Amino acid sequence: MENKETVPFPTGIFTVALLNDILDYAGADLALFHIPDLITAAILGSWMFSKKMKVTSPTTRYLTTLVIEFIPFIGEISPTWSIAVLLTHYKQKNGLINKAMNTAIKNK
Repeated sequence: MENKETVPFPTGIFTVALLNDILDYAGADLALFHIPDLITAAILGSWMFSKKMKVTSPTTRYLTTLVIEFIPFIGEISPTWSIAVLLTHYKQKNGLINKAMNTAIKNK
C-alpha cells in the first residue's frame, strides 16, 4: 500500500524568511529598528507552532532563531530564519517518511 501523503515545500513562508534575511544582510533591519524581525517572528512562529511534530520541539527551534537574530552582527549576517524554515520542513518531511516506512514494515 502506497502512502499518498506528501509535505509540500513552504514556498510562501520560505520567501518571507529569505526576504527578512536579505534585509538583515543589507542592514535595513537595523534602520527599521528590528520591525521586520518582529513581523517575521510572528509569521514564522505561527507557522512553526502549527506543525505538530514529535521529532524536535518547534518552540526550541523558534526561540533559538529569535535569540540569534537579536545578537549584534551575527543576527545580521546569518540566514537564521531561512535555515529554521528549511529545518522545520525537513523534520516534518522526515517524520512522514519514517511513518510510511513503519507502516510498510507492519504490513509485511
